[in-house]
Amino acid sequence: MGTSGPRDEQHGSVPWSRFAADAPQLADQVRQRFAANLHHVLGTLRPGGAPRLSGTEVTIEADAITLGMMAGSHKLADVRRDPRVELHSAPLEDDLAAGDAKLTGHLVELDGGVPGQPGASRFELLLTGVSLVQVQGDELVFRTWAPGRGQRERRRR
Repeated sequence: MGTSGPRDEQHGSVPWSRFAADAPQLADQVRQRFAANLHHVLGTLRPGGAPRLSGTEVTIEADAITLGMMAGSHKLADVRRDPRVELHSAPLEDDLAAGDAKLTGHLVELDGGVPGQPGASRFELLLTGVSLVQVQGDELVFRTWAPGRGQRERRRR
């Protein structure tokens, strides 16, 4: 349970486990993209509404996506003010054959903070959308998922 509310379908969002159960193949591909690199990009909203991009590390377990934030960081202040975020897998490959994954949703602060780091916080990402873009031959393949809508695929040349 997070301190911001129960771990349920708040704001139309769901935990990773719900997404993984609904779209297991896409979930596996997205998990692989995040596991391929240690560092990713988190988009938050500044006080005036402008986007802020920050580096972050994430953990994807069977039932949840979690990440931590240092005490006093701008991104921590941003998400406590407005928990809506987008998390980008930040691929390093030029060809995008393995894909470029993005997770959209909101963060829920977890009880207990980060051991050994006073003032630091841990969050769970609840999902409102998932996308994976891959290059396959001469096509871009867009796979998306959202709660209540399920998975869709589009192709573009």
